[in-house]
Amino acid sequence: MTDLGNTLNNLKLHQLTLPSTHNAGMDKKGIGGPVEGWIACQNDTFPFQIAQGARVFDLRVNARVFNGTLYGFDFFHGPFSSNRSVLGLIKDCNAFFKNDYNTKKHELIILQFQEFKNFRPSDYERLLTQLTQGFSGTGSSTKILPRAASDLTIRDIRSRYAGHNIIIASDKFGSHSDVWNDISHEWIGHDIPSEQELDIFIDQKTQETNQSKLWSLQSVRYKKLYGPLDISDYINKKFKPDAQALINSNIINVDFIENSSIVPYCISVNLYKVERLIDKAPPSQPTVHDELWHGGWSTYFINFNASTDNFGVDHYLYSLNGGEEIKVNNQHTQRQQLEFEVRRGQEYKFTLYAVDVAGNRSTPLVKALKGIDPPTGSDKP
Repeated sequence: MTDLGNTLNNLKLHQLTLPSTHNAGMDKKGIGGPVEGWIACQNDTFPFQIAQGARVFDLRVNARVFNGTLYGFDFFHGPFSSNRSVLGLIKDCNAFFKNDYNTKKHELIILQFQEFKNFRPSDYERLLTQLTQGFSGTGSSTKILPRAASDLTIRDIRSRYAGHNIIIASDKFGSHSDVWNDISHEWIGHDIPSEQELDIFIDQKTQETNQSKLWSLQSVRYKKLYGPLDISDYINKKFKPDAQALINSNIINVDFIENSSIVPYCISVNLYKVERLIDKAPPSQPTVHDELWHGGWSTYFINFNASTDNFGVDHYLYSLNGGEEIKVNNQHTQRQQLEFEVRRGQEYKFTLYAVDVAGNRSTPLVKALKGIDPPTGSDKP
């Protein structure tokens, strides 16, 4: 992110595509014995994962409690824990930024706390204290980017919060100013999907182009008698730089991150997203397909042929008689429908725009319509 300089300035974090290590605290060097191949999702340490380009850590935290005493926080996968600790994670992140900070000052590392095990109510506060003290800027090299920055552009983050490089995200710490909202996590729902099932799932989750907050997509597979699989060939095919799955993703969780091309692919697609923002070509004009009345003759339906755009239509805006513009999400179908209420006998000017991801508006679809009075007497069907 630092090397890209000001290129990303107009994007927000939820508009980027970011590489993430699934079960980041469960690497083969942090797990000993015969269970290594069953539960390890990464090959190497936190510093290694950062150096490979991971900018999001998918974390599952275990509270080490014995006889009622808390001895610390480590990471787990299933019934097993690694020898990686939250204190070690803090140390590793600080060490990354401390070494030649100027070359890394615009990097952001997101700590996505996904699961918690053996936690008592007071342990969440203790974990947060560990994090806020560890990333305090006092005796360390970086600070926490606060919740207030969650909807800022990269430019505003860099100008307002210089020296803040760590994002903590979880719903378990309350509305703390140092903690971002929980990152919604999309998972197929079982560990052993076929490649075809995973393919369908990813396609379903990446149909929409823009979300309004951070979200993550778990792109992993397991084998029943082995554990996490290296599916780097599939990752390279599914998330190639011009693929919808990559363009429409925010955070992509993968196993064994260095074996795939997910990091350079993310860089490529973020540059593409920058180009989309400076696009000046408007979408094509939507056109009416058909219309009908319903619900006591006061509800109007209009089916319209969707607009097209070189970078994709984000949403539509419609208004009646020049009034408030109503936003409607793109349904990503060739034919789409609007429904609204009108008054009987009143004339209306209906206006509809397509709006692309750069904010360009199409030529408006304009149509005159009149609220129909219900039939009476012999006119009744």
